[in-house]
Amino acid sequence: MVGMVSLIEFNNDSLEVITTSTKKIVFLTKGSFVMVMVSDICDSTRMMKNLLEYMHLQIISILTTSIQDRLTSNPGYDVRNIMEGSDRFFDNIERSFYTKPNFVVDCTSFVRLSGYVRNTVGSILKKCTENESSIFMVALVAKNKLLQLVRKKKYEIHTYDLHLFLNFIQMNEDSFRTSETTLSPICFPKFISTGFLYQYVSYIPNTEICLALVTVDPEDISPIVLRDDIVEALEKENMVDYMQRSISSRPYTVMDLQIPGVIHFIYRSLTKNQMTSPEFSPPFDRPNWKEKILQIYDQTLESVHTLSDSHKLYFRNGLREKTIYWKHSAFELCVICVPFLTKEEIHLRCKQILKWISNEEINLFNQSIPVW
Repeated sequence: MVGMVSLIEFNNDSLEVITTSTKKIVFLTKGSFVMVMVSDICDSTRMMKNLLEYMHLQIISILTTSIQDRLTSNPGYDVRNIMEGSDRFFDNIERSFYTKPNFVVDCTSFVRLSGYVRNTVGSILKKCTENESSIFMVALVAKNKLLQLVRKKKYEIHTYDLHLFLNFIQMNEDSFRTSETTLSPICFPKFISTGFLYQYVSYIPNTEICLALVTVDPEDISPIVLRDDIVEALEKENMVDYMQRSISSRPYTVMDLQIPGVIHFIYRSLTKNQMTSPEFSPPFDRPNWKEKILQIYDQTLESVHTLSDSHKLYFRNGLREKTIYWKHSAFELCVICVPFLTKEEIHLRCKQILKWISNEEINLFNQSIPVW
């Protein structure tokens, strides 16, 4: 396969997709890396390329782009020798593409939380860290979602980097819960791919809340001191209890919206680059149904992206469902409904969903990420 790719590149061309009657093979070349994915024909090229992009970025997150220089000077170098034990990171990314809606639309999601609590927590995090020159970012995480995030004003944090950051925490959760953590190196490829940042991660006792402080200095001990100051300030304002109650409460489902005929939806705020979607409810909470629903979203989005920007509404008829995609200047909404609804009835349900999201917006999204 590598020989085939090399031959095509020799002729100043590139190999991107091979399709058979049952399988699809997608290629992505990144420097010395040739990423290849073989999947069922129902997976979209868009999704497969995005997954390969994440796989490449995960490599860079572990090794930085210095690995490219090593491979250039020594093409036969076996990267596996320095990546032993990292399989779990790649496995979890692949699993996320088939189970988590936020990977379908490439944006982050926050835990549903009172706007007052989130804003208060943000103010506390900012106050505790704004005088520390080496601190890059502070985040509170629960169940692989963000509770709150603060960062330096001059630094933007890309969605890909946040997903890799959350992946790192999730895959080391047991270790972070049971042992005192030292500074762990992690590369944010979209921020700076040539070097590491360093994160201090710990769990607040008797909670599911993870506190992560990211610094640019490997010798910096301020995160260890700041961790205690932040926890003390949060507990003083009862914010830990408020957050834990929200985490422990049942996530919302489509049944909570009381809109008949809606199976599932994904709403993406284009102004905030955040998304929300309900938990899968019976009978669609089974793994095979989850994967099927996410495939429907992905196939719909791939079809939409082949059209001109003038298409703001897109309907897709399936054997067991109908799907609508609605793009607005402020949002994207994709809704899957039962098949017997008419277009007019589906459009009405979209408006009902938008009204519910508008009423809950302050709790579903981080309205403004604090910066210093």
